[in-house]
Parts: sequence; C-alpha cells; structure tokens
Amino acid sequence: MRRRFSDLEHLRRLLASMGVDEIARRMFVTNSFDSLIATIGIVLGNYVIGTSSPHSYLGSALGGSITMGVFSSFFGVYITEKAERLRELREIEEQLLIEIKDSIYGEVVRLAPIYVALWSMVGSIVFTFLSLSPFFLSIYGAIELNEAIAVSVVISNSMIAVLGAYMGKISGEGIKKSVLKFISLSLSATFVLILISLLGI
Repeated sequence: MRRRFSDLEHLRRLLASMGVDEIARRMFVTNSFDSLIATIGIVLGNYVIGTSSPHSYLGSALGGSITMGVFSSFFGVYITEKAERLRELREIEEQLLIEIKDSIYGEVVRLAPIYVALWSMVGSIVFTFLSLSPFFLSIYGAIELNEAIAVSVVISNSMIAVLGAYMGKISGEGIKKSVLKFISLSLSATFVLILISLLGI
C-alpha cells in the first residue's frame, strides 16, 4: 500500500513537472468560458425567435454542450494530447537509445492525455448545467420562463466573472483586471443578442 501511494505521488510530481497541470487548467478555463458564452447565445437566441418551452431551451443548450464536451473537449483533446505525448516519448527514446514506455515516465505519457481531456470535458459541461438550472425550475413551475431566461444569463455572466478572478489570481495580473476582461466579453455578447431581440432582427 505504501509503495502504491509512493508511486502515485511520484506520478503526480511528474505530471506537474511535464506541465500537464497547466495544460489541464488552460483547457478547463477555455472550455468553461466557451460553453458559457455559447449557452448565453443559445438561450437568448431561443428568446429572440420566440421559443416558449423551457424544455426547448434545455434541449438545445444541453445538446450542444454534451456533444461538444464529449466528442470535442474529451475525445478531440485526448487524441491531440496523446499524439503530442507519444511524439515526446519517441524523441526521448531516440536520445537515450532505449525503450522507456514501461517506465514511470511512460505511465505519465499514458495518463496525461486522459487527465487533460477529463478537465477539458468538465469545463465544457458542468458550468452549462449550472447556468441552465433555472429552466429546470421553470419546468416544474417554480419560476416563469422569462425569469428563468434572465436568471440563466445572470448565472452565466457571474460564472464567467469567477473564471476571470481565478485566472487573474493564477496569472498575477490582478483579479479585478482579469474579471473586467472576462465580463466585458460576456456582457458584450449578451448586449448584442439583447439588441437583436429588441430590433426584431
């Protein structure tokens, strides 16, 4: 048991030393931001065309999120990351003139793509579920559809602000500055879609 924990700790350190944590974090934040912006667009787009069923809002937004999360964010990232890690492994083996695929490093090469892909998928799906939670309430009659739309958009923008704060802390450029950047983009997308709905375009 002690040997197992020792190996796991060694794997964790190797993952960190290979920059896997940074890649996973970047994919998580990027896909979270993309999914939230897409959710705002889908929700307000449905509102613009007069969709009157909360089921339709949920179906269109969740369908896009799950499709992107599973097939693009997970499998797409996994295939890409695996190819990069195998290339690095081959280059190291050529330099050392020995095979190391069965070593701890080789294990990291196999685990890193899965680790990055999982965080990528989580970013694409989890926040979308949270931002669409008002529509579940609307389905059960707890709130009106228009209230669900407004609350969903507010939640999406709030979570984008949280992502901005997180990245501001990580980058060291300042939380307020980073939040302003993130929220400016999301509010711009929101206001454009609201303007379209008001103009009846």
